[in-house]
Amino acid sequence: MKDLKSAAREQLIADANRNAPVEITDDNLSSSWQEVVERIASEKMLYKSAILESKLTFIDHEITIHANVVAFDFLKSERIRLLDFFKAHYHNERINVLFAAKVSDLEQKGEHVMSTREIFDMMAEKNPNLRILKDKLGMDIEY
Repeated sequence: MKDLKSAAREQLIADANRNAPVEITDDNLSSSWQEVVERIASEKMLYKSAILESKLTFIDHEITIHANVVAFDFLKSERIRLLDFFKAHYHNERINVLFAAKVSDLEQKGEHVMSTREIFDMMAEKNPNLRILKDKLGMDIEY
């Protein structure tokens, strides 16, 4: 009887250790992200490459996925699967998955796409004869 009690106690301890919450770190979050992307986007290569460009951050039990426009909508539609995966992977029911739009590299650098007016003005600074030609021909450079 004593042996059965100790065996049962050892089994309970082993089960508790196996189901103990796993701490989220940069390394294990990165590897778990690779795994979940393989699962949810295995047949969708377009989304897969866009999703892999996403950045993940975590604070306590909140995992925030910073995704570009292509991946954003797809990931939002897969939120339940992501939640289930992360909760099971980290043995933690308190985990929440949030989404944020990823700021593009162009916006971070302060660059923007130039309008036709800006392009013309830049070219006219280099060659003032362009303004004269535009005026004489009555051209409108804006579409």
